[in-house]
Amino acid sequence: MRLAAFVILCLAGCTRFPEIDAATDDVARDAPYVELVPLNRITDQAAPQSQESAETQETLEARAARLRARAARLKQAGLSDAERNRLQETIQ
Repeated sequence: MRLAAFVILCLAGCTRFPEIDAATDDVARDAPYVELVPLNRITDQAAPQSQESAETQETLEARAARLRARAARLKQAGLSDAERNRLQETIQ
């Protein structure tokens, strides 16, 4: 069964599609293939990525420190029994 499905799919891939053939004009059909070039030639021509400024780096580090401190406070903060029961009732 799987083999039959595989063969049918392979044969369907060889089908001609008249709508696509009709949509392609003679100029495009007769045009040469594009030149394939190594990827590093393309990436070397790309605009260099912007470098992070020292200010940006400091801002990110400060924010990360604040988030770590907040996470530590949240880990230490526990729920009271009443809060835990209310949360469990809400979940169920």
